[in-house]
Amino acid sequence: MTPTEAQGPSMHLLSHAACDHAPHGKSDGFVLVDHEYRVEAHLHDGLDVHEVNLLAFRTALRAISGWESKPVIIHMGAITGVSLTVRNRLSNYTHPTPVAVIGSTLMDEVIAAFFLRSPTRTKYFTSHEDALHWLTDTHPSPS
Repeated sequence: MTPTEAQGPSMHLLSHAACDHAPHGKSDGFVLVDHEYRVEAHLHDGLDVHEVNLLAFRTALRAISGWESKPVIIHMGAITGVSLTVRNRLSNYTHPTPVAVIGSTLMDEVIAAFFLRSPTRTKYFTSHEDALHWLTDTHPSPS
């Protein structure tokens, strides 16, 4: 547990201890992990995202109990591209909770820009810790 995660009960989103199920989507280009107060998606390095990946992601997300009330963190990985269809869908997608997108390269930032244009409350980060703090501030966990 990092010092940030141990800051106390008001920081429930920062707890890594509460995984609900085994990761979802391992063979679809991502791993989706259900935490008690958030969902984290880790996209595989080298992934070229197409509609089949997006459909698998949506199916895995909807299989998580209470997904519509949990904020989401998306770790970009070293994505190589996103199809035009997926870019359009991401630009128009509305998620019910905030979404933090974490990347580290210029390509990550360019790809994340499509999601950042959507009606969903979304923000791009280069730090996992900063993303967790933003989600805590924008979507406090239940008391």
